[in-house]
Amino acid sequence: MKKLSINFNNTFAPNRLLMSKLLEYLKRINECTLDDIKSNTGITNGKTTGKIQPYLNYLSGMGLINFTVRNNKFIINITSFGNEVLMEDSQISLNLTQWICHAFMCDKKYGCDVWLSFFSDWKKDEIINLEQIIKNNKIVKSKYTPLLNMYLNEEGFNNSKIIYMNDNNSMEYIRNSAPISQENIPGYGALLINLLSKKFNKKQVSILEFENNTGFSNIFGWDSSESEIIYNALASRGYIKISALIEPKCIQSLVSEEYAWKMLYSEIF
Repeated sequence: MKKLSINFNNTFAPNRLLMSKLLEYLKRINECTLDDIKSNTGITNGKTTGKIQPYLNYLSGMGLINFTVRNNKFIINITSFGNEVLMEDSQISLNLTQWICHAFMCDKKYGCDVWLSFFSDWKKDEIINLEQIIKNNKIVKSKYTPLLNMYLNEEGFNNSKIIYMNDNNSMEYIRNSAPISQENIPGYGALLINLLSKKFNKKQVSILEFENNTGFSNIFGWDSSESEIIYNALASRGYIKISALIEPKCIQSLVSEEYAWKMLYSEIF
């Protein structure tokens, strides 16, 4: 996985149904060209600009695929997360799927700086002003348009109400926190196991270090009491062990990442 550049989307917002069509096509092949994708999916791709490359970048940024480019061909690998989405939520419409995709987009190491600047240290129900974010981060307003369209439009992630506009003021936004629901807990567990596996080279990690390094709770908009509920829920389900006798508290994974992704939709009936 490589970091998303600030221009990765070429001003296009993600379209769930077109990305779903692209993901289903990519599952069937190992490598392809842009023309192959256009011929097999009908997604437009002009000579100088088009949606295919941005959508490939979105799928990668959302943790659904990995790809490399060799001799103008895309070498594709569907991730464990991507395989589960294809089997259970191919249209990327479920609340859980959208929150996990959002989390990957906000990854501190690989996520896009536009997403990171927009969601960083943003608490639930807090009003943020886009003009202030632009001023603080020196990122032009046009770079935030695809992000806003992703979360506010029906063809994007509007189902999950991750953010919403404050009283029809196009410069002010409020965020919701990810629901602490039975059906979503396995998804949070899968992401946590993924982060432990990818970012730490030791058996036990303090919760403080984990949060500082990954921004796990901030990504989902949880306050400290909500985070504690999540960690305890994951411990009770056997995803992690919490060593409470150590200060600060430490966590360690008890399941493989493969198992965690397999359980992603296990509580959705």
